[in-house]
Amino acid sequence: MKLTTKLTTKLTTKLTSSSVLGSSVLGASALGAVLVAVILALSACGPTAPAAVQEIAPAAYQAEFVNASQAHLLVDVRTPEEFAGGHIPGAVNIP
Repeated sequence: MKLTTKLTTKLTTKLTSSSVLGSSVLGASALGAVLVAVILALSACGPTAPAAVQEIAPAAYQAEFVNASQAHLLVDVRTPEEFAGGHIPGAVNIP
């Protein structure tokens, strides 16, 4: 939000002091168009939706995936010590 405020302030200062704009009506229209463009451009740079993460209990995972024939990858993100303490067969540890 601060970046948007700084950019719009700088653009407002430059556009209102510029002799290119001519009349104040043209200046207001151009300023409005530039501000809308800047706001749209900055809003398009926002964060995207996170990737889908599916959390299921170990027993449900084994019933659904381990016993099924479809390909899958189980990534265990616990510490190596926790992983060594017990994990689902075939899981890959990426701490």
